[in-house]
Amino acid sequence: MNIRQGTEIHLVAGAIAAAGLAAAAALHILWASGSSWPAKDYDELADLVVGRGPFPSRPLTAIVAISLMGASLIAVLASRPAPSHSRLVRLGMKAVAGTLLARGASGLVWSSLPGGKASPEYRHWDRRLYSPLCIVLGVCAAIGGRR
Repeated sequence: MNIRQGTEIHLVAGAIAAAGLAAAAALHILWASGSSWPAKDYDELADLVVGRGPFPSRPLTAIVAISLMGASLIAVLASRPAPSHSRLVRLGMKAVAGTLLARGASGLVWSSLPGGKASPEYRHWDRRLYSPLCIVLGVCAAIGGRR
């Protein structure tokens, strides 16, 4: 692999991480604005994406959206083809990657264990979508932030 190919891999991985985090932020903005999509109401949405009710308040959901937007921005900054990055950006990217990987791995474990307080619907989607997506985005963030 030459330097150009390595740079392209970092750019693509960083772009995937940034896009995934931005999409998650957009979904949280939608929920913070009052939509319960893809569920019919907030009770069903809580079962689907939180695991139990009640669904978090609009301000708390907005805080999550802002955090996801910040993580997306960090992914963009860390993966761009610049000769050097600040320590803060590199540290931020490690935090983003580590958080996503920890969320993904722990979700796979906890949603696979019997019992627990989370709804069966949430556990189903956590094993099949939420946790694997966090792992993919975490790996992309880790690759995108490497130099």
